[in-house]
Amino acid sequence: MRGPAKARNGYSLVELMVVVAIVGILVALAVPNFISWNRKYQLKSDVANLAGTMGFARMSAINQNIPVLVTVSQAPLAAVIVTFTTIPAGPTPLFPAITMNSGVSMTNAAGTAVLSPQTMRFNTTGIAADTANTNNICLSALSVPGGCPSSSQVLNFRNAGVDNFRIVIKPTGKIIWCYTPNCDR
Repeated sequence: MRGPAKARNGYSLVELMVVVAIVGILVALAVPNFISWNRKYQLKSDVANLAGTMGFARMSAINQNIPVLVTVSQAPLAAVIVTFTTIPAGPTPLFPAITMNSGVSMTNAAGTAVLSPQTMRFNTTGIAADTANTNNICLSALSVPGGCPSSSQVLNFRNAGVDNFRIVIKPTGKIIWCYTPNCDR
């Protein structure tokens, strides 16, 4: 009489290779989407942080009764750096400088690089004041380039992908930001 059949334990090499192939395909599909999502998230985070700090700079101008100058600059192949100083400039900046992620660049709405630096000033009542900087991108109510501060001033940022976020400084000093380049109203 024969004994009971030996119980089979474990997986065969073919079964393991099928699982590895399925996992490999899933990873190959997921990684590009994750990289794209991560770039967009970093851009959104940087722009939201900058917009919030600019709002805080505006409130500081009102509360401390001093004009505040915000300077956004980017050297070629370098990160965007934003500084906050009082006018006239004191011995130390109003806030620490913000250095944006290295994948973020300052552009116009079409994605073309813009001249650096761009400046904006909040007077003692929190109103956006003209800095007479010809590098600034200013838009009228019809989105036509024009003089600041009678029109909205914009800061446009783009990542290595196609994501585009914009900060708009209204003539009243109000700061808004959005994902689309059409948030200047």
